[in-house]
Amino acid sequence: MLNSYTLLEPTRRARDTMDIDQIQHEDDLLIVEDAARAVEEHELIAYYQPIVDAGADGVVGAEALVRYTMSDGTIVPAGLFVPALDRTDTIFGLDWYMAEEVCGYLQGTQGTAACVPVSLNFSLRHATMGDFAQTLVDTLQWHGVDHGQVRVELDCAALLAQDAPVCAMVASVEAKGFHVVADNCAINANDLRTLKELGVCEAKLSQAFWSAQSANSLAELVDAARQRDIELSAGGVEDDEDRKALLAAGITRMQGFFFARPMDGDALRDYCK
Repeated sequence: MLNSYTLLEPTRRARDTMDIDQIQHEDDLLIVEDAARAVEEHELIAYYQPIVDAGADGVVGAEALVRYTMSDGTIVPAGLFVPALDRTDTIFGLDWYMAEEVCGYLQGTQGTAACVPVSLNFSLRHATMGDFAQTLVDTLQWHGVDHGQVRVELDCAALLAQDAPVCAMVASVEAKGFHVVADNCAINANDLRTLKELGVCEAKLSQAFWSAQSANSLAELVDAARQRDIELSAGGVEDDEDRKALLAAGITRMQGFFFARPMDGDALRDYCK
């Protein structure tokens, strides 16, 4: 089973003569094995955290988050296994598994209040695969899901690095009509210019970043984003004071525990009602 002990206990091999890179490699392989088994046994589940328009009190979307629910009900945090999958290139399987799960949810909510756009997190390792955008199109078409119902969420820091393969990936995704979201942003006006040139439509500010900004600085950033036709949103909203401060700065699109914790598809259907 994949749990914190998998990462800490020297199981299956002696480590006394291993360096840190070897240990990490061995741990990664164990985690990959567990994740593959978890997929087969349907222990990896798509959870959804609602995204709300805090000015209008309405659900305007959701972010899909993977949860590993073990047979005994224990939920393993994504941080314990997703980084290992990313380091070993097996993240591709997880990303497409989640895409299939989200498409299944969207297909089952057509015509209801719960059919809101869902943001899917993808590793930028997909930039090495030239057919990423077309594969996403094919996946949605297979399930009868419209492009507008899925948003492609990518790590902001990696986007700002502007590696050529990443730029090409974002351009191809945008060309297919998908809404691109930069996640975990800690940015300034110059960064907004770069994101706009890449084709990003939305920048989600990290809680660590927006909570450290003065009211004036945050309002200025919102204004700069509007000038570049980029929507600013905020993650990690934990209380009503956070909500009010963000609204005062001009940010209405929010998610966080103040509104709702991540939930399974059935719970999201009820929440959207």
